[in-house]
Amino acid sequence: MRKESKMNLRQEELREVLQTARKTPNRGDLHVFMGDPRSDACDKTTVEPGNSYSPGIWTCGISLWIKTNDLLVSPETMPAPEISWTIIEEPGAAPAAESSYKAGSVSILHRLAHLGSDGTEGADFNSVTIKSESADPSVCFIVVKDVGPAGAKISGLEWDGSKNALRINKSLMLVCEQEPDHVLVAQADAGFDSPAAALGFSLDLRPGESRTISFKTVHGFDGRPFAASIPKRIHPESISCADAFVLAEKNWRTALPARVFAPDPRVALAWERCAWHILSAMENGIPRIGVVNYPVLWMRDCVIVLRALDLMGRSDLARIGSDYMAPLYFSGGFGAESDAPGEGIWALVSHARITRDWEWCREIFPHIAKRAGFIGQM
Repeated sequence: MRKESKMNLRQEELREVLQTARKTPNRGDLHVFMGDPRSDACDKTTVEPGNSYSPGIWTCGISLWIKTNDLLVSPETMPAPEISWTIIEEPGAAPAAESSYKAGSVSILHRLAHLGSDGTEGADFNSVTIKSESADPSVCFIVVKDVGPAGAKISGLEWDGSKNALRINKSLMLVCEQEPDHVLVAQADAGFDSPAAALGFSLDLRPGESRTISFKTVHGFDGRPFAASIPKRIHPESISCADAFVLAEKNWRTALPARVFAPDPRVALAWERCAWHILSAMENGIPRIGVVNYPVLWMRDCVIVLRALDLMGRSDLARIGSDYMAPLYFSGGFGAESDAPGEGIWALVSHARITRDWEWCREIFPHIAKRAGFIGQM
């Protein structure tokens, strides 16, 4: 316990909350990825309903737990119909994951945005607004544990009170913009082979009052081969959560140059959400049909992604993918597939036509001709 509050939690109660969270699996029913199209696959943030998430692949799980009176609630334990969860609330809005749900007399609105770049320098920014319908005391916990949408065994947790920061696996940082009222770090024991932590914020709210808690996770993979040797170019720990949401919306305007307009706003919304999913799943500028579990340019599906990138106004990314694909006459997880040569020709010619870059087309024409030869042989 760090300071006096209306809901005074004893260490035993804190341990009970954390023990319950550690025993609870993540939802595992749905997820989306958040990430920059040029980032490495490991840098993608995996998010489940309620905005429980893993800040990178095989890192940890981060979730919210709300304690009010004798009730302990988390999106990880709630029935799916009780959780509202959406990406990009309206056309042109920041590409944030927004989730809302209730815990007794308390309403929670959790917004999550991601900023990233090349490599593994992503960061996740959280804005959690809690509104109470009564004067009952409550506590909002940020729980860090091994189990999550893309979790893994945690090697260590260290709390730095001077920075309001929890260091995870030595280089991944969870930074709170407000000082927690309660901090508990539990080490690995006979029941759990990973440490876990709970950061609690006491909510002394009158009926109708609300409070916003902000925190961010700065990705770090220094424990993995070669990661620590790569100099960091971006320092997201200096960006506030409020500024991050503004920056995410600004970046989205350039990330998706081509927009559609229709009397029914759902058309534009579908366009933006599809584009967001395509860009988030890409790895190092190369199309993917799935993060991590499909770590190749799967010809049959990715030629469609290349075409979509051109139509979205992202011919810069389509060019990266087309250059990569040009010498790959067959590319699929199950070996050579007979439709690959024709699909490759279609994708390369379509990119040349929309960009009108005939010099580039002449350069890659030998690859088109060789594909035509394969079709003749088959």
